[in-house]
Amino acid sequence: MREAKPVLRIIREANVGLWKCVLLVVTLFSIQTDRSLQGQVSSSLDEFILRPGNLLQVSIWPDNALGGEFPIEDSGIVYLPLLGPIFVNGLPISEFRNTLREEYGRVMQSPVVSVTPLFEVSVLGAVRQPGLYQLMPTQGVFSAISLAGGFLENAKIDEVRVVGDDGVSYVDAEIALESGEELTGLRLQANDRIIVPEGTTVTTGTVLSIVQSLGIAVALVLQLSGGN
Repeated sequence: MREAKPVLRIIREANVGLWKCVLLVVTLFSIQTDRSLQGQVSSSLDEFILRPGNLLQVSIWPDNALGGEFPIEDSGIVYLPLLGPIFVNGLPISEFRNTLREEYGRVMQSPVVSVTPLFEVSVLGAVRQPGLYQLMPTQGVFSAISLAGGFLENAKIDEVRVVGDDGVSYVDAEIALESGEELTGLRLQANDRIIVPEGTTVTTGTVLSIVQSLGIAVALVLQLSGGN
């Protein structure tokens, strides 16, 4: 069992909720801008591994009729116009894109192929709008939490969990917020669950009540001590 927090620490934590929310918004914008400048979006997309549950946005030029949105079924197969069923489970998106260029190149000259995978994750717990959200591979934990409206004031942001097929990952979002850096090395996948634990909501009234109770207790102790 964890020790009870000292009163001064409770008061301090009650006052930092607002600036953490503001810092989260600033961090989200700075992360996206920094990524664009460094050209990391393309690299992250190419390394994405296809899995059942992904929705593939496919564009084929010059024949736009071959494009559309195609789900990867539980069997790991996606069905595409002209090509039929293709097993894609476990393939990097870059390898799948090259396969489409090669196969469609048999029926048209120099096709231009674009593939963007989308997937759903759940954001649960101490966020403003818990639910399912659709992401791109270039979006991470902070992006998902932002779509869910951000942290509640009583969120334990240093104990965020990501639960998926690969197990459970623990995230200290507080450190990431303070450093202004995205959570690198943690790549979200289809059906992942982001869980933000709830803590105790500390209001101004609660703090004043605690201080008042401590004042009464101190007065009683002093009175008893003086009576001796």
